[in-house]
Amino acid sequence: MSVAEIRRTTAPDGTSLAWRCEGPPGAPWLVLSNGAGCSEEYWTASFVPAASRRLRVLWWDYRGHHESRPSPDPARYRVEDHAQDLLALLDAAGVGSAVFLGFSLGVQVTLEAYRRRPRAFRALALVSGSAEDPLATFAGLPALRPVLAGMTALGARIPRVTAHVLRFGMGGPLALPVARWSRFCESEVPEGPFRAYLSKAGRLPPVAFMRTLRLMAEHSARDVLRSVDVPALLIAGLEDSMTPAAVMERLRDALRDAEYLPVRGGRHTLMMTRGAWVAARLVDFLERHGLLPPS
Repeated sequence: MSVAEIRRTTAPDGTSLAWRCEGPPGAPWLVLSNGAGCSEEYWTASFVPAASRRLRVLWWDYRGHHESRPSPDPARYRVEDHAQDLLALLDAAGVGSAVFLGFSLGVQVTLEAYRRRPRAFRALALVSGSAEDPLATFAGLPALRPVLAGMTALGARIPRVTAHVLRFGMGGPLALPVARWSRFCESEVPEGPFRAYLSKAGRLPPVAFMRTLRLMAEHSARDVLRSVDVPALLIAGLEDSMTPAAVMERLRDALRDAEYLPVRGGRHTLMMTRGAWVAARLVDFLERHGLLPPS
């Protein structure tokens, strides 16, 4: 669990957003955007302790997620809303420019923020995510899209039932074995942080969570990719059942200056299980591009 102080910023529409930071004052900024439903354990299990030795790391919770408050308008859970929140956080923290790392949904949020403020970006790191409509590529089975879209839409309409399903399904004793069986997480995923994530996700406000999942399927930042003129590091788990490596390969092919690192055995929790490795690869990448002084 992180010991970093929770800080608060108000989004333009009044939503209270929670964020944290660690690392040496004056070091280059690294701004992290998480996956839908994901808690800070994705970052703090191993990535932040390693990355914050060289970088000033900022991470935050989406509106309606964990320490951030739900939106006053239940329609305001679009990727565009999350990207605007991210820019508001940059202003509040005094971040003029940074390296941005997006994981899963965070890939879309990061690219959408780039569309709005490209001058703030020194480099990109994109991990296990898509530029658009991740429901269409979920598990490499496009036929699942209408089913998943229908489930998330229904879940937002029956929040009390959804809350019980989330709490039982994600907080129950079978959650970890099922996650391993379905190839969501690696067998060696650290059990403490992963169970903490499952417990927190099971207590999310159901409308916020379901609307976030549904609306990310209506977003596309594919047109942004060709405009990106900063170095990009792409990391994909080769056994990721949620974001197949082929999705990341398409991102690589669309970007003009991209380095691609496939991770053998990596699944959708590689930021937990291989966080220190990802941090080391990112630091090396930034050093080679002259964005971080050699250690």
